[in-house]
Amino acid sequence: MANIITHRKSSTASAVPSGGSLALGELAINTADGRLFLKKGDGTVVDVGNSALTSLNFQMNGGGVALTTGIKGFIEVPYACDIVYWTVLLASGAGATAAETVAIDILRSTYSGFATIPSIVGAGTKPGTSSATKNQGAPASWTSVAISAGDILGFQVTTAPATAQMCTLSLRVQRK
Repeated sequence: MANIITHRKSSTASAVPSGGSLALGELAINTADGRLFLKKGDGTVVDVGNSALTSLNFQMNGGGVALTTGIKGFIEVPYACDIVYWTVLLASGAGATAAETVAIDILRSTYSGFATIPSIVGAGTKPGTSSATKNQGAPASWTSVAISAGDILGFQVTTAPATAQMCTLSLRVQRK
């Protein structure tokens, strides 16, 4: 006779078990999201299937001319995550690099609240370059680094380069 092993489970989308609801090493499954959770030795609960870093990438193209200030577009983020660090890459036409200055603000809104899109960077250090072709950094003094599943991110150039026609902003995120 076969033994059946069952795990704690939830069919509620985005539900995450609390540390108090699981025993050390116990697994829990969210059947709505297809996520598997584990209680670690320090008492925290981790998403076993989504523990690695991943990237959210946004490319801006001036269409043959230098990038200008303003909102350049939006993406919808399909999962909850925290921004860990960012990378900015600048280039001119034909892939030539351009050592210039650019600053990019990141805006966040829920889908239902899309008409109002506040900055998550706030008074913090915006992703960008300073007389360089590339730069990386961590979110320094940002208003928030948390993104909820279904949030809309907007990208606004606040300081435009003189000649660079292309810019890629890559956000490295930790899925929740």
